[in-house]
Amino acid sequence: KALNGSIAALSTVQEKK
Repeated sequence: KALNGSIAALSTVQEKK
């Protein structure tokens, strides 16, 4: 689902922080 992709993207961004 699109929501799942958004969560995965957010997780990646948070890890990069």
